[in-house]
Amino acid sequence: FENIDSGEINIDNKSILNKAPDRRNLGMIFQQSNLFPAMNVYDNIAFGLKIKNLSESEIKKKVRNALEMVEMIGFEKKYPSQLSGGEQQRVSIARTLVTSPEVLLLDEPFSAIDAKLRRNLQNSLRNIHDELGITSIFVTHDQNEAMILSDKICIMNNGKIEQYGKPADIYESPASKFVASFIGNYNILSKKEYRKLDIIDDSEFIAVRPETIKIITKKNLDCLKGKIMKVSFQASLVIYDIKVKDIKIKVEKIFKDQNVLKKGDEIYIQINKNDIIKL
Repeated sequence: FENIDSGEINIDNKSILNKAPDRRNLGMIFQQSNLFPAMNVYDNIAFGLKIKNLSESEIKKKVRNALEMVEMIGFEKKYPSQLSGGEQQRVSIARTLVTSPEVLLLDEPFSAIDAKLRRNLQNSLRNIHDELGITSIFVTHDQNEAMILSDKICIMNNGKIEQYGKPADIYESPASKFVASFIGNYNILSKKEYRKLDIIDDSEFIAVRPETIKIITKKNLDCLKGKIMKVSFQASLVIYDIKVKDIKIKVEKIFKDQNVLKKGDEIYIQINKNDIIKL
């Protein structure tokens, strides 16, 4: 709806700037479902197709296909007030997909939904995307969501692109301190801090992924003595906050009940120089 200051917006190498919003063939899914409260599920999904003057038989077929995609068969006669937040968002997805948009735009559509249902919707959306092959742009502040859903990730900071690429490439090789702090739960150390840990480098900052750091119980030449200050759990991971020379180091390990260390345990850590990323 806004005029752009510069540049172009192209779909399939064709500018859409001179097209009215209803002629651009874009699908938009918002953070809130924005369903028509006085319409049932069927009519909400059929609305865009009726605007396009499709026949009733074609509308029924398309609505049923859309409901099957989001696993909502049997909900046709229910109204938005009778649906959960996740169900409402499924209907929003169906209502958008049923019009066969060339590009699907999603603005944090799962942020108001509880964690378990959110994961289910993420998987459903990924499956739908793979099935239909619609180019989709998904805005999120959740790093896990970005990694789960994306073929490519564009990380932005104050309106500027910090890094663009495949999820694995960004995770393994963050281009800046901001990217490392956002995408990988890295240990980010200043020159003063990492030199205190006997790491030799000239970068202003370095980053080390928490899962690459080894915890050992016997001292050797390459290790640093530390004390476990906190133990927490995240699904199948055990997360240790370890104090090493007054510096907090985060280490992640796969949960094994018999090997979980306790707060207060004194241990040694090893940081492989090949796992250090210069920022």
